Formats: sequence, C-alpha cells, structure tokens
Amino acid sequence: MRLIAALIIIAEFTDLQNRLFVFAAIFFAAGIIAAVVCLRKITQPKSGYNRMPDEISRLQGELEEAQKEAQEANRAKSSFLANMSHEMLTPLNSVVGLSELILNSGKTHGEVKNNLDKIYSSGMTLLSIVNDILYIFNIESGKFELHPDKYYTVSLINDIVSLNAACIGDKPIMFKLTVDENLPECLLGDEQRIKQIFNNLLSNAFKFTNSGTVEWKISFEKDGDNIWILSDVKDTGIGIRSGDIDKVFKGYSQFNAQKERNTESTGLGLSITKRLVDLMDGGISAEGEYGKGMTFSVRLRQQFVSDVPVGKETAVNLMNVCSIDYKRARSAALQRIDLSYAGVLVVDDTPANLDAAKEMLLPYGLHVDCAISGEQAIDMIRAENPRYDIVFMDHMMPGMDGMEALHIIRNDIGSDYAKNVPVIALTANAFTGNEEVFVECGFQSFISKPINMMRLDAILRRWIGKKEVIHEGKNLENITLNS
Repeated sequence: MRLIAALIIIAEFTDLQNRLFVFAAIFFAAGIIAAVVCLRKITQPKSGYNRMPDEISRLQGELEEAQKEAQEANRAKSSFLANMSHEMLTPLNSVVGLSELILNSGKTHGEVKNNLDKIYSSGMTLLSIVNDILYIFNIESGKFELHPDKYYTVSLINDIVSLNAACIGDKPIMFKLTVDENLPECLLGDEQRIKQIFNNLLSNAFKFTNSGTVEWKISFEKDGDNIWILSDVKDTGIGIRSGDIDKVFKGYSQFNAQKERNTESTGLGLSITKRLVDLMDGGISAEGEYGKGMTFSVRLRQQFVSDVPVGKETAVNLMNVCSIDYKRARSAALQRIDLSYAGVLVVDDTPANLDAAKEMLLPYGLHVDCAISGEQAIDMIRAENPRYDIVFMDHMMPGMDGMEALHIIRNDIGSDYAKNVPVIALTANAFTGNEEVFVECGFQSFISKPINMMRLDAILRRWIGKKEVIHEGKNLENITLNS
C-alpha cells in the first residue's frame, strides 16, 4: 500500500513539474513575442516623425522667402523716399531761398510779412525732413562715409553753442556748459558729423524744455592712440515714459504725443544720431524720468593728435560766454544805432554761423553779404563791388584759414582799400590771451564765438559808427570777455 501511495505522489509531482515547465515555456514565449513587438514599435518611426524634416524644410523656405520679400520692400521704400526727396529738394530750395530773400529785403510788412514768415518756416521744416530722409537712406545703403581730419575742439564747441543758442527763443532756460580744461586742443575725426550729433541732442533738449536748464558736459578719456569724447546733455524737459526709452533711437519714433503737438519733430533726429555714433564705433544711451527731463550720454572715439590741452582760462571763459539768459537780457535792452549807410562782409565756412551773424547785424540797417571761404572773401574784396566798411573773418576755416586770407588781402591785392578795411577776427582762440597774434596778422580786433551782442555793438560803434575806418596796426581794441 505504501509503495502504491509513493508511486501516486511521484506521478502527481511529475505531472505538476511538467505543467510548471509548460507554463514557464508559455510565459517565456509570450515575453519574447512582447519584446519583439515592443522593439518593432520603438524602432519603427511614426508617420508624423517621418514628415518632420519635410515640414521644417518647408517652414524654413517660407521664412527665407518672407525675409527676402521684406528686404525688397524695404529697399523699394528707401529708393522711393530717396528719389522723391531728390525731386523735392529743387523746388524747396527755391521756396526757402526766395522767401528768405524777400524777408531780408525789408520790403514786406504786416500780414504779408507774417504770411511770408510762415512760408519760410514751413519750407525750412519740410527741407529738414527731406534732408533727414536722404541722410538715413545714404547710411542704410552704405553710401555714407566719414571724412576724418584735424579739428580744434574749442572751435567745435563754440560753433555748436552758437547754433543752439537761437533754439532758446523766449523760453526761461539757463544753458550751462561744462568743459574739461584738459580736453585736447586738437583731435582727428569727422568734425561735421560730430557737430551734427551734438546739435541734434542739444536742439532736442531745447525743443522739449519749456523752462529750467539745459546742461552740456564735455570731457574725455585717453585710450592709447585714441581719445574718447564723453558728453552728457541733460535737460529739465517733458522727459519720456520709462516704457518708451528703449524705442527712442528708432526711426520715426515720437512719444508723449499730447505734449509734443506744439513742437516740430520728425522723429528722425535721434535715429540719425544713433547711426552716426555707431559709425564712429561709439555708444549712446538715454535715461530720465517722465515729466522731469532726460539725459543723453555719448562716447565718441577720436584719434589722438597732441597733448596740448584747451587750458583752464579757455575752458572758464568758454563756459562764461554761454550764460545765454544773461546775455539775452542785456541784448534786449540794447539800443542799436542806425548804420544803414554801411556794408558788412561776414566770412565763415558754417552756414548756420552766417545766418546767426546776419540776424545780429540786420537790426542796425546794415547791408550784409556773406562768403563761405577765404578764397571767396579775397575775390569779393578785390572786386570792390561793393566796398565794405567792415569785414568779420572766421579765424579757423578748412583749406584757407582767416589769417592766410587776411595776409593775401593786406599784401597781395595792392589797393589802399584792401590794406585798410577793418577786419575783425571771429575766433574761439581769443580766450587764450594771444591778442598780439591777431594784431601781427593785421586784424583790428576780435570777437569770440559764439558772438556776444554787447561786444558786437561795441565793435560796430568803434569801427563804423563814426565812419573812422583807419587801420591802427598794433592798437588792438581790447574788449574784455566779461563785458
């Protein structure tokens, strides 16, 4: 019995073992099948993934096409604006030139004069817009180039101050100038473009400041053979909202439209300024607070010329000359004498300076002619048609400077008139105390730039007020800087 029971147990155990082997084989096979299926799923790309390279390629092609169309549209826009601007310049110059000619003739009065003033002002505004468009087009098209040359920093600053003083008008604004006395006397760079940068920033400051102050600080840093001009133009004007400051250097950007509606602005000045600064490998930034004013900071790289500084005396006197509000008060009370019998020749290579000088001379009733170079002045004096009672000669001009021109007038023309006509130097270097230099060159006197109305009045009274036009050699009239 025990034997039979043992056999039965062994048989059942064997059957169980076989079944376990069978189950194990089934599970093993199922695992292999599952693994194969999963492996196929993993290694076989989905249909969407198969399409991805084609989709990316298509989108990239569309993007490139869109960029190409945008570039062509931008070129077409720039070309159209440039062509239209060129076509507009000729009639605009006629409008501005003829209206100015009629206004200066003194033959218009009342409503006719007022209307003509408006025509002239509107023409100048439109001319400025056209020139700005052409300027941006030339920069964008790569046609614009810098023309570096040696220039005098004091003369540069004086010319800029002289031009922008007129922007104050009747506004109660104090114009403050701070000049580093160690600023190099001479630098190498594109003087006209530097003037344009600072003129844009200062005119913008005066335009959007109704009262308070406009301050211009100018200093420098030396970097090997390079000099970095550092400039800050700070105003107490309407300012710009913080969210708009990042857009301020973009073309055609205008902010605070409600406050700007009474100011003439194309929105291109700061954009042009930024592009010019970039061309000089410089930098420009803006910061401020809405309703409280702005500060524009500029770094311009120039080439080193010499270690000679402008000096403390020059810097101090230059800053004193820029007390614009004080000078305006004295000028307003000035009684002009009648000099309608006399003629004046003004020589300066900067049209803005000629315009400013003419405006200051016309209240005397003087007949004013202008020359834009020493060579032109020599020809006009040699012709003696008309004979001028006094000549105002810019000391520093490109090509032929004022001293060289005067030497030819005094020594080469040969007439008594050329030898004795009073010639007054318009100069930035009068600050350095080198009066004897002007005497030895044949000048009767000098006026520092920007022109002070009180000094100009004294010069006119001295040299043509009594029709005494005798050349006095070394008796140089000393008109003090504090007058």
